[in-house]
Amino acid sequence: MLFGRVSLIVFLVGVLERVTFAHNGRVIGGEDAPAEGIPYQVSVQYTSGGHFCGGSILNEYWIVTAAHCLYGYNHEHIQVVAGTNDWEFPPEELIYQPAEFIIHCQYEKPYDHHNDIGLIRLKTPLKFSERINKIELATEPLKEGDVLRISGWGFIENDGSEVPYGKLQMLNVNFLPYEQCRGALSNSPLMDYSQICTFNKKGEGVCFGDSGGPVAMDGKLYGVTSWGRPCGQGYPDMYSSIIYYHDFIRKHVKGCAWFN
Repeated sequence: MLFGRVSLIVFLVGVLERVTFAHNGRVIGGEDAPAEGIPYQVSVQYTSGGHFCGGSILNEYWIVTAAHCLYGYNHEHIQVVAGTNDWEFPPEELIYQPAEFIIHCQYEKPYDHHNDIGLIRLKTPLKFSERINKIELATEPLKEGDVLRISGWGFIENDGSEVPYGKLQMLNVNFLPYEQCRGALSNSPLMDYSQICTFNKKGEGVCFGDSGGPVAMDGKLYGVTSWGRPCGQGYPDMYSSIIYYHDFIRKHVKGCAWFN
């Protein structure tokens, strides 16, 4: 299931739910982010109000998020909010309007969830500060034993009965190597080498509304929240790998000196 727009497929073999983590979702089992916030984290919202996805700041003009957070939307009806732990009622100076969306040309090909990555270009540059700043892209592969941090806003429960959680949440999660993750997902074709995987225990993980948000370690971005079996049910969570999609990002983001 993508943690953005809600969709559901139940596999008869392995009984694996597929859902997107976006329209609702809190980091299950997490804690409030520090008062100084997570400077690279943004909230992707409807202009009419309402958080539905997360994203990460690449530079003053560009945000990386999940493709399923952008697919089917008109960018004129979406806004990006930066520099706050509270997504509700942001002040005007923290609201930025998109100029365009870029969705990976092979999104959902050959299978669901594949190439689930997209970019938002902003009309005006972000005003960097202690509360708003970019995150570097990871270049070194993860290894067994690595601990990453996920963050996001969303629902307190996974049944859609609550309003999106107002305070930014975060949680440390354990990287799960590819073969172990494939086994936990009954060798589902939805997983491939373009994705990374985390797992803690039942009661901890990402959920609806966390889609597009960051998974990071040591100040570097490793993944974009994509899909899983919601929420905190004892199954791995899946992210589009930033290392895998370096070329996609470089191709579309002009002036690449900031990658160095």
